[in-house]
Amino acid sequence: MVSPKVIPYLEPLEDIEARARKNFGDCTGLYLHYIIREFSRYWRGLQKREDPFLAGKVWDQLNFYFDQKLREIATIRLEMEWLIFEYDNEQLFDPEHEPGPFWRT
Repeated sequence: MVSPKVIPYLEPLEDIEARARKNFGDCTGLYLHYIIREFSRYWRGLQKREDPFLAGKVWDQLNFYFDQKLREIATIRLEMEWLIFEYDNEQLFDPEHEPGPFWRT
């Protein structure tokens, strides 16, 4: 669970992601580049502040949630079904043949 002290520092990540989606939503490469650059810029900005709330475990939690958010974004965007749809605006599989899990026979 996110500490109430951490929440205000995480809210800008949602704004960054919303801007990325609006400006680069149809291009995963540009979208991810923007997210990584802006998340990094925001992180460094937080490090330069002399904010008394940003110390000890709060930093640890912030690091954890930044990392978790980046992984979530990458997992969603670097998924074959999304990438192929982005490529040619069509579904990954023919609607008449949507394969099941290959490990089941």
